[in-house]
Amino acid sequence: RFMNTIIYYRKSTDRDDKQANSLEHQLNNCKTTAGRFWLEIKHELGESRSAKTEFTREKFNEMIKLCKTGKIDYIVADEPKRLSRNNIDTSRIIDLMDKWCIKWVITTNREYYTEHSRDKFFLQFDLSLSKMDNEDRAKDITAKMLTCLKKGQWVWKAPDGYKNITIRKGHKDVIIDESRAKFIRRMFDLRCAWYSIPKICDVLFKEWFTNKNGTKVSFEVMKRKLENKFYIWIMVWNGE
Repeated sequence: RFMNTIIYYRKSTDRDDKQANSLEHQLNNCKTTAGRFWLEIKHELGESRSAKTEFTREKFNEMIKLCKTGKIDYIVADEPKRLSRNNIDTSRIIDLMDKWCIKWVITTNREYYTEHSRDKFFLQFDLSLSKMDNEDRAKDITAKMLTCLKKGQWVWKAPDGYKNITIRKGHKDVIIDESRAKFIRRMFDLRCAWYSIPKICDVLFKEWFTNKNGTKVSFEVMKRKLENKFYIWIMVWNGE
């Protein structure tokens, strides 16, 4: 056995149009790094999952399990943030080092040696910075969303009867989706005529108004549509 290595690479979304080249780029970087240290690559584990929540990444959990067997010497990742963005998964990596399950954690720009307590501290610090960066970005996004709402711009998925469009990069809008809007108008007309919600579901289903998967709209979903204040141009966010 000679320097058995796991390469772990990750992008935070499973949408193919988001970070399309990220996984391939990370894998190439990791292989270059492994080659620099003459490491023998035993496993290449890649996935498209967020690292914000613990125990949710199948390939990461597989990596931890493999390392616990004692048959893996090194973990190679492109950047520390690819390994973890939450405290629990960070502690799982540090625990592998504390128990000498692995010898190094290696990234493109830095090596963290298990035998050096300072390196373990810096790895934990770098992973904590990833978590902090994630939280700071979330706050920044929330603030920008609130600014858009105050300008009268809708920032989420458009409700039934409307659709989202992109005017230009970074600028989106909501317009009427006529193929669905006629049913929404009909829904409110029926309610104004004192039809019960179950009756509205039945009538609209007979008129070919269904969920996107072709099934009948349920009582709960129809009730939420009728109570959605967006249809009277009131935008509600966090109870405001």
